[in-house]
Amino acid sequence: MKGRIGCPTSIVTVLPRQRELAKLETTELSAKARFRLEVFDWHRNESPKFTRDGKPAASLTCRHFGIHRSYFHRWDKRFDRRRLSTLEDRPTAPGRRREPSYRRELVRRVREIRRVDPTYSAKKIRPILLRTEPEANVPSVATIGRLIARGSFVRTRKGAKNSRGRRQRPTGAGESRTAFRRKRPSGWSS
Repeated sequence: MKGRIGCPTSIVTVLPRQRELAKLETTELSAKARFRLEVFDWHRNESPKFTRDGKPAASLTCRHFGIHRSYFHRWDKRFDRRRLSTLEDRPTAPGRRREPSYRRELVRRVREIRRVDPTYSAKKIRPILLRTEPEANVPSVATIGRLIARGSFVRTRKGAKNSRGRRQRPTGAGESRTAFRRKRPSGWSS
């Protein structure tokens, strides 16, 4: 009789809940998330009192850790044992942010006006815009002010102080402060 006897054999170790363990995330938790995990571990394993339903008492856990019950129930609602990332803080920024209602052409026009004279404020720029465009297309003074602040049409150094310890005035982009000084009247002696 030629050939091999038997068949190749491979030994596989099967762990209980192996599929669930394979799906677990291996993420690094922040300090707050580790604290929440500690709260839930203590709540499920070491809480001495139980409710009528047979669940551990949340009020005792909260008292033990010094947290409010509303926080505990909020964390418990979103906690998933298979995904520890649910213990992390959620972002507080809104899901959708409003888009600006002004046009790019308006930004360009405000930039041009500020380039001509960087000392013009939003109150001065709005009438200039009204001369060339209909009133429906020109935004309010507050919107123009936000455009100036957000668009960084003026270069400012926050906290910069001069030699006397006073705050400096912001200068225009690429301009020096001397360009905006008033000229002294003729005949003025220094």
